[in-house]
Amino acid sequence: MSRAKALAIALILSLLLAGCIGEKKKQEELEVPELPPIKLRHNVENTTIPSLFGTVRIYTNGTHAIIDPNPPLAGKTLHFNITLLSILRDNRSVPGPAQEGDTVSVDYVGWLDSGEVFDTTLESIGTDPEVPKASTFSRGVYLPLNFTIGAGRLIPGFEKAVVGMMVNQTKSVSIPPEEAYGEVNEDLISSIPLYEEIPRVVVRNRSLVVPESTYVAFFGVPEKGQLITIPGTNINATVEDTSGGNVTLKLLFRVGEVVNIGYPWNSTVIAMNDEKVAFRHEVRPGEVVQFPNLPWNTTVLE
Repeated sequence: MSRAKALAIALILSLLLAGCIGEKKKQEELEVPELPPIKLRHNVENTTIPSLFGTVRIYTNGTHAIIDPNPPLAGKTLHFNITLLSILRDNRSVPGPAQEGDTVSVDYVGWLDSGEVFDTTLESIGTDPEVPKASTFSRGVYLPLNFTIGAGRLIPGFEKAVVGMMVNQTKSVSIPPEEAYGEVNEDLISSIPLYEEIPRVVVRNRSLVVPESTYVAFFGVPEKGQLITIPGTNINATVEDTSGGNVTLKLLFRVGEVVNIGYPWNSTVIAMNDEKVAFRHEVRPGEVVQFPNLPWNTTVLE
């Protein structure tokens, strides 16, 4: 599946699952039962996972799961010992000084203010148990680092430090966050309680409005009365309106029907009128489920 189609499915499901203001009033109108909520425990472990833009750190503070896409070394001053091993310029080895455009080979040791090493190309340092290591330290192969100065592969402060060095020269340098991985962006960090409750009965609109471009990507040119199935679900719908650059869909249900509305379990239609539909989630204590937007699994407690 293409990334564009995956995003389109996510959009449709988010619209379908979107909560509504005045939930209690709508439940009274539909005369749905008041049932105890579903209680969940998120099974979070401290880990780092890859993403499209680098890595994401997942950890818990005991009460919440923290999702932090900031680089692990963001907000930190980095200290390096850099040894320049070789300079290649116009396919010829030169003694230096190194300049922008040169391809260079270096060995280095990098450490934090605490004295903990966070990275090194030197096996003698990386494998020495007496040398304190940062929690982010991870090395399997120890080889010199090769890069072209100015190519932007490395943090700016490291490239600038190598400029002007001679072969076999060693330099010590401290690089502030603005020349390394930047400051920590608190707005990127999200927090989710480890224990959550969600309603066992939910009420949703039967009309769903999606951009026409999203509709066309899946179903072609919209026509009033057209019958379709919502991607990622077993829910059918008919096209009600195609004006204003959007497509309005009317979701089709029957009381007693079992459907999937985007949760990691099925739900039963328990009440319905022309505008609203009520679902009861069918989930049992002890089940371990996987929400599609969370990087961990979740246990249903009750």
